Amino acid sequence: MILMYLIIEYRLVYSLVIPEEPTSRDDFRESKNNLVETFLLVFKNYFWGHTHVMTVHTFVIVPLSFIALWKFCSSKREVKNSYFVPLFILNFILSGWYAFWFYKGWEPIKEQVSILRTFNFSRFHFLSPMIIYLLFADGAFILYQLGQGWRKAVKWFLVLQLLILFGCNPEIYYRIAGTPSF
Repeated sequence: MILMYLIIEYRLVYSLVIPEEPTSRDDFRESKNNLVETFLLVFKNYFWGHTHVMTVHTFVIVPLSFIALWKFCSSKREVKNSYFVPLFILNFILSGWYAFWFYKGWEPIKEQVSILRTFNFSRFHFLSPMIIYLLFADGAFILYQLGQGWRKAVKWFLVLQLLILFGCNPEIYYRIAGTPSF
């Protein structure tokens, strides 16, 4: 897919690597948030996600992940092959990366380094859905190993997440709103 993209978009790639004249990609002026707004954006992105990568994880996956983290850290049992803690940290890092891309303290650096103006590095947050759902799966597995009561809870978490996802399907909510879906 990368090779196909590079072949199709050869002019864009060429203009980014060997700039001869200004392109429409030369001016990402996004750094406008102060430090407080940036920290708020970290937590907003962590708990609510982003419009373009809607994971709808706030009401089921976030609570499950914090419960799983608590149980993982306090449990005497050893969980084998768990990537839960690195995924938990990576999810927070992606939210921080996304938020700090809009921090106005970056602006002097962005003015000096052209690739920081031409490539939107905040787009790494498009990895968030994969990380969040891997976190959901690993957290559910951790809780599932803790006994019969937790197994039932994991099944309920899964059912609730599926119901929320079905309810947030654009085909459904645009139909209810009476407008065409995209």
